[in-house]
Amino acid sequence: MTHTTGRPLGQRFREVLDIVGKLGSCTCSEITARMKGEIEPRHTWTYCTRAVSLGLMSVDRSRRPVKYQLADGSQTMLEAMASPHQPVKAEPPAPLSAAETVALALRTQPNSVFALARGGCGAC
Repeated sequence: MTHTTGRPLGQRFREVLDIVGKLGSCTCSEITARMKGEIEPRHTWTYCTRAVSLGLMSVDRSRRPVKYQLADGSQTMLEAMASPHQPVKAEPPAPLSAAETVALALRTQPNSVFALARGGCGAC
């Protein structure tokens, strides 16, 4: 599993994972009570469901309240997600020559009122 898209994993998210790792199987209320600073329980729930969707935690929904626990191999997955991925910088395209500019204008400009109504200009 690789984490290449989406939002980065923040400090609160990592704090939730640390708390669940220390407590073992626990509820959102138990996690919220041990978090630093003030946090709403619904935000803790969001962190937990995100961790479940990423495969870092598992959830037992067979009884209420639901209990979360770390998934097997979650530490290695977290380390893999934390490894820096350097984005590839794309070079800007070279400016078009005069002939290419004219050809582009001819392709993208409407050639009739019907094409204009249809949104035939390249900017529409």
